[in-house]
Amino acid sequence: MQLELNPLAVETIRFHLKANSGIAVKRARIAADVTIGQCKMGQQAEALVTVVH
Repeated sequence: MQLELNPLAVETIRFHLKANSGIAVKRARIAADVTIGQCKMGQQAEALVTVVH
């Protein structure tokens, strides 16, 4: 996913994750790894999710 913003802009990004078929897990960790230009900011957001089928 790629997003272009003007300086000082604020934006919300929504995305959907899809687990492989047959996988169920409690409290799986997901994160957003952010890069701005050539500057790698690392993981800036983290969440715990439960996947059920």
